[in-house]
Amino acid sequence: REWAKKVLRIPQGRPTMVYFSSWAQSTNAEGTAEDFEYAYRVVLEAAKRGWNLIVKVHPGEPQEIEGNYAQGALQHGVACKITKRYLEIVLAAADLSVCLGPSNVILDSCGFGVPSIYFSVRGFRMENIPEFDFSGNMEKDATRLSEWGMRLLQSPPDFGKILSYHAGPIGGATTRIAAWIKNKLKRIIVTGK
Repeated sequence: REWAKKVLRIPQGRPTMVYFSSWAQSTNAEGTAEDFEYAYRVVLEAAKRGWNLIVKVHPGEPQEIEGNYAQGALQHGVACKITKRYLEIVLAAADLSVCLGPSNVILDSCGFGVPSIYFSVRGFRMENIPEFDFSGNMEKDATRLSEWGMRLLQSPPDFGKILSYHAGPIGGATTRIAAWIKNKLKRIIVTGK
């Protein structure tokens, strides 16, 4: 993690939360633009409670979205890194991943030993992953997210259980994780590192 944080120029000494952006689609999240804006504002406010923040923008989102995330962070007085690229480095730097609705990136996070929280979305669930329901009170939601994240750092989930449960026809995350682990093990066997 220290190496990845240095590469991304993330300050040491505080845990790093990664917010994985999302968009409205029938396979990920339902709702309005306000739902996405509220989720991002909760993350920004939670970051003020002792977290470094990285916003990992989905590569399929339009270019201008990065500017929107930057403007939101500026308005909330939160310093953060925003990137569309470098998923593996972002995951290596992460201590906690957060996303709106269930996502394959949660499984990618598990492969890196990073606990995840997802904001609940009507009609979509991911077994064995903490699901966060909004109360509608920004301060309360931000405090709960920060505290819940800190507890997960102290007592992480059983990543093997999560990965084995979700290994199946859910997308490419499981395949990517398996390939990453296989390559990592090969490198350890060959180089001893």
